[in-house]
Amino acid sequence: MLLTTQRRNASVVFLVLTCARVFVFASSGDGLHWSTEHRRNLQNARLVRFPYGGQAYVTPETRGNVNFWDSVEENKWESTTFATFRSAINRSTTVIDFGAWIGPTALFAAQFANRVLALEPDVAAFEVLASNARLNPGLNITALNRCVSSVAERVAMRPGGIMAGDSASQVDRANILKRKTVRCTPLHDIVQEFQVQGPLFIKVDTEGFEAEIVPNWRPWLTSVQPTLFLSMHMHLRQYTRTEKERLAETISMFPHVYVVTDCLNCAGQHTKVNVTADTLCEKCDYLCTFAPSDAKEGVFS
Repeated sequence: MLLTTQRRNASVVFLVLTCARVFVFASSGDGLHWSTEHRRNLQNARLVRFPYGGQAYVTPETRGNVNFWDSVEENKWESTTFATFRSAINRSTTVIDFGAWIGPTALFAAQFANRVLALEPDVAAFEVLASNARLNPGLNITALNRCVSSVAERVAMRPGGIMAGDSASQVDRANILKRKTVRCTPLHDIVQEFQVQGPLFIKVDTEGFEAEIVPNWRPWLTSVQPTLFLSMHMHLRQYTRTEKERLAETISMFPHVYVVTDCLNCAGQHTKVNVTADTLCEKCDYLCTFAPSDAKEGVFS
């Protein structure tokens, strides 16, 4: 399944492709003209106002995470993530969101970015992500039911908690014959397929497989010089010493690396660090950039 929106000059044409139907939304100077079905879908949707600006309609489904959107609005869910996105993304930025789940970061990023590619391999979570993207045809989001990998392959997914589509689904290569599989694509293939250009912001939230994926990007990272927001989950998967060393070396390629410290109901803090295999954090976020920015150091207001 692929969901996408396209912009054309002063008018905007929105295309939503599903396995069964194509929905077309048009926009002009007098605002959006929504289909009858889209208006009906909005009646069951919730309008979420994001911290640091922007808003989006979302479906009530949150895959077992009760009151999730309340936490988002109250700035109690990954407040520093939103603050970091807001400071690092502008109208020229393309955002690639690996591990988009049901869409909180993708929907927020699309408020300010030129374009968002949101990839979610868990089918149950992806269905919610795609629904949320369809509810917001004015946001330039392409939702893909895929995972990112070092090679082109198909893998199975297993829930990280009690139900499919929760926010901690993980790759399960051991049971590939027993579960539904999902297509995995190397990063450079995604960039070529969707003709990604301009400044690039990449979020990686792959529930422990970051050590397997990110080091394979090293030559590409040097030439493209994106901003990388890397969520570490060493507590979910046992890293080998070699994996730790390769990941630390890859992170250290960036001249400016920050640990993103989160806290309840605040924007948190970014602390510049030097990363080695022995100092990799088990559960934190790294912000990795090729260009320094005063906005990335200290406390956000």
